[in-house]
Amino acid sequence: MANVLTQPPQTFVSLGRAWDGWFILATLALVPTVAGFGLYTLSLRYLPASAAGLIASLEPVLTAIMAIFLLKEWLDGWQWSGAGLILVAVVLAQTEAEQRISQPESHVPAEAKG
Repeated sequence: MANVLTQPPQTFVSLGRAWDGWFILATLALVPTVAGFGLYTLSLRYLPASAAGLIASLEPVLTAIMAIFLLKEWLDGWQWSGAGLILVAVVLAQTEAEQRISQPESHVPAEAKG
């Protein structure tokens, strides 16, 4: 917000001729975004939807854990609680899916069972 108040409008949203800044911006746009989403989309061909959903659900938790180790960040109580809730939800979803696979339902209509 301080940038908006202290910079003239023509320099606030423009890197001008600062080619190193444009290079960094393009690199940040292409590598993590395009490559990351591209690989995720490509993986959907090979993974069942349930596995892809679980992996996507774990992404914020894994990102927070990586930030702790790589960036020396720390989570407060609410953030740890949120991460715990996500992990519990993923475990419950996976357990329920495994139970459905191990106990297939009968495909006999109810009126035919008599």
